Amino acid sequence: MIMRTRNSQQGSAMIEFCLVGVPVLVLMLATMQLCLSMWQYHTLAYSVHEATRFVSVHGRGCVTGVTSCAITVSDIATRLKNDSIGMDPNAMSVTLTTNSGAVTTCSPLASCIGNPTRWPPSSNLDNTTGKRVIVSATHTSNRTLMLLGAYTIGPVFNLPATSTGTIAF
Repeated sequence: MIMRTRNSQQGSAMIEFCLVGVPVLVLMLATMQLCLSMWQYHTLAYSVHEATRFVSVHGRGCVTGVTSCAITVSDIATRLKNDSIGMDPNAMSVTLTTNSGAVTTCSPLASCIGNPTRWPPSSNLDNTTGKRVIVSATHTSNRTLMLLGAYTIGPVFNLPATSTGTIAF
């Protein structure tokens, strides 16, 4: 009688694992992907915020006189790249907007490294104290599962970040 009970339960552990283990594994992978996406978003938001702060302290007052601490588009792009640790600069698009509406676009970010154009520009007095500057960035990301060796599933999605600052001096 005992032997029959054991034989009728043979393989039940495997079925129970399939019913419980597979959904738990999928839930773990989804949680890891969510954590990776949130890390990317916060890193992007931090780097955009720091780039805006960098621009806001390099206005017209910084350039006049004997000191010349003017910055270029390349300086801003390099700052963004250095602050976005672990993110691909070729998957990031950046837009720099002045108070008068002049727009400089770096798509991808790596294309602006080496750009000697001064920013914020002195045209329309966009580099004077009190003028607004906007730094926006979008990072294109895909759902990559690191455990499966860069296996991409699902659609590509964009993570946006924007920061507005005022020229301080």
